[in-house]
Amino acid sequence: MKKIVINLNPAQIPEESPAMKTLGKYIPFILAAAFMAILCNLLLFGVINSFRLSYASLEKTFKGMSSQQQDIQKTDETLARLEKEKKDYVVMLKNDASTAQLMADTFSVMPKSLWLRLFSFTNDTLTLEGSIIQMDEDQMTALNHFVKDLNKIPSFTNNFKNISLKNYRKNRAQGTETMDFRIECSK
Repeated sequence: MKKIVINLNPAQIPEESPAMKTLGKYIPFILAAAFMAILCNLLLFGVINSFRLSYASLEKTFKGMSSQQQDIQKTDETLARLEKEKKDYVVMLKNDASTAQLMADTFSVMPKSLWLRLFSFTNDTLTLEGSIIQMDEDQMTALNHFVKDLNKIPSFTNNFKNISLKNYRKNRAQGTETMDFRIECSK
């Protein structure tokens, strides 16, 4: 008996190339990898957006805190300034001799040819600035007597260790020769 094969489909189906066969085996893995990549991208996008939203929330909170921090800094600066003023007031109140007493003692020994432009008491230093004209005695002699007399007054010697003439300068005012001076009394 002879075997007879009848081909009912005369068009021949081309045989698949080996590359296509290999590709056919790996297509499910490629599709699964693409699906996993898309899924990872979506998850990463979600995580990034959640961080972005929390960052925006934190930034908004920080801006609110920043204005509060500026207010706190201004308050600290004001507090520091007030503390400094308080120290100045405490120093003024702590002195054994009051400012009025120092002024009275200064004017009690001041020669008639001398006048003061400044009587300043700051940071434990009393500053006297003024001018002197020549009357009965030389300007420099009168100024030296004034400084020596200040050194004899108890309210000055008890409160100030150094009473000295810091600078002087001859000047002319309305045709009269004057001498401007600065005396500092420091603790």
